[in-house]
Amino acid sequence: MSTRAPASSTGPEPDHYTSFIPWRLSWVALTLFALYALVLLGDALPVRQMAPAWQLRLYSSVVNASSLPLMGLGLLHLSAHLAPDSDHLARRTRFFARLATPIAVGFLLLIPLQGFLFWQQSSTEVLVGIRQLERQERTVAGLRQAIRSSSSASELQQSLKALQGPMLTPSEQALPLPQLRAALNASLDQVDRALQSQRMALPAPDPLNQLQLILRNSAVCLALAIGFAALAQRRHAQVPMLMEWQHSLESILHWRPLRRSGKPRGSEQKIASYVEQLSQDVDQR
Repeated sequence: MSTRAPASSTGPEPDHYTSFIPWRLSWVALTLFALYALVLLGDALPVRQMAPAWQLRLYSSVVNASSLPLMGLGLLHLSAHLAPDSDHLARRTRFFARLATPIAVGFLLLIPLQGFLFWQQSSTEVLVGIRQLERQERTVAGLRQAIRSSSSASELQQSLKALQGPMLTPSEQALPLPQLRAALNASLDQVDRALQSQRMALPAPDPLNQLQLILRNSAVCLALAIGFAALAQRRHAQVPMLMEWQHSLESILHWRPLRRSGKPRGSEQKIASYVEQLSQDVDQR
């Protein structure tokens, strides 16, 4: 009587398990897209599009969390490669690959935009400091006017209360009015000198103060643009977007000497046609 050896627990996985791997990768990719959208939504609300701080916060979220959709797009391509017979995975991958084309261009546009955002934030901080100093200077001027126009200590006390200034102590109210005025003006002179020192200490708007951060973010945006372009593909295009960029760059480098020699500039027409087709794809989307 023959006996069958038990199946080893360390043997290969059943076929039905490996057949679901492409679908699992696809759903992980969708999860990464959803997480990215939630991160952006959390940092974008409440919307304050005119506030430089809000613009920089949203910019930082877009850049710092972009590894999530980049990995998701890579997983979608991998899932379509592992299941070449699945039309559903192929359509899903094509959709997100086309969606990635304006995203890749957008990261290139973020490189010059970030310099403007940092300059705008620096200018806003300086402007806020100047306005605060001007309010304090107007308050000091109002107090001086109240000191000059008051004919008695009680009237001066009422004027200071109306201006929300410091109240006089009983000992100060007992002083003769000229002596009281001299003491208050001496205190305001000290305040004026402090305000002038603060005004001189205000920095000039200078985005170069954050040059290291700007260069780092520019490198990150360029890397993300290349990564998304490698996984992006325009409608009706036969190659990924990154290869189109490479061919366009080679055409530009090859076109310059031809232009000097007066030869036909066919590469220029190819570049213009490519840009026009890219605009049409974005409009159709």
